[in-house]
Amino acid sequence: MEKERTRVNNPWRYVSMFPKGSVIRIGVPAENYESSFLNNLGFTIPLVLGEKILPDARVSKSAFENSEGKRVIRKDLPMEVMERYWEWSWEDWQGNSYSDFKYIPYNRYVREIMQPELIELTIAQSPSGSLWIVSDEIVLNPDQHERLKLAFNLVLSIFKDFYVVDKDIKIPLVASKTCSWEILRPGENAIDVMHRIINERIHPKKQNMYYRNTNLLMQHNPSIVAIGMKGFGGYFVFEYPNRKHVILESLMPDNATYILGNDWEEISKLTKREVLSYRLHTARIYHNRSWDDEIMKYIPR
Repeated sequence: MEKERTRVNNPWRYVSMFPKGSVIRIGVPAENYESSFLNNLGFTIPLVLGEKILPDARVSKSAFENSEGKRVIRKDLPMEVMERYWEWSWEDWQGNSYSDFKYIPYNRYVREIMQPELIELTIAQSPSGSLWIVSDEIVLNPDQHERLKLAFNLVLSIFKDFYVVDKDIKIPLVASKTCSWEILRPGENAIDVMHRIINERIHPKKQNMYYRNTNLLMQHNPSIVAIGMKGFGGYFVFEYPNRKHVILESLMPDNATYILGNDWEEISKLTKREVLSYRLHTARIYHNRSWDDEIMKYIPR
């Protein structure tokens, strides 16, 4: 079933031919898209049957909600005090350059971050042998409305098209092995890699804040530094020797720094859904003027 709109508001009109309780997927034929486009999404070229990706949050609004969770503005709750980072620079009469920054407090409505759906896209094969890119399975029950709607809009926002397919598009029981994290050697190389990612993802007026944060975390000699790949893009992990805490730094808007309680070996085995469930976190540190003091409570000295 094809669609030429930019957004789906009522997903049920497109699945009316399926009985209640059916298992469906939303997808597109892979052959309709250039290899370079699919590679930029995160797929291996040539396409690998069973490979899964979590679309990058920057691809579209739907991809952000799927990966990071929908932000709901709670106007029914009292406003909260937040701090906005501000940085400026100037030159004196002699041409010397200076810069400074501060955190400006302001009131805003509470943002409730909903649990992300984390719908993945998989390379699957139809009975005819053609390759498809399909969403996770979705059961057509009323309680799956939000997940079904998001699946439609996620695929539509990426591919500008969609089809509804049934279980004839078989996903292999054993998917190809994909790596979600790249382990870096602590040192200048790790700093360079993280600064490059910050430069690519963060607005110039906020980059120096993340430079300072990552520099501070690196100054205390982490034993493991890892950067997120595929669905974990925009996340850095720091683990320190002789300490059971793992620091998870996020570059995503409105996110914070999370202190996780398990060691890196356990974290690296988790899916993004499990990491973002926050079941492992012992602290959440917002990016504000007290960030340095709070983060040092979890770094061995």
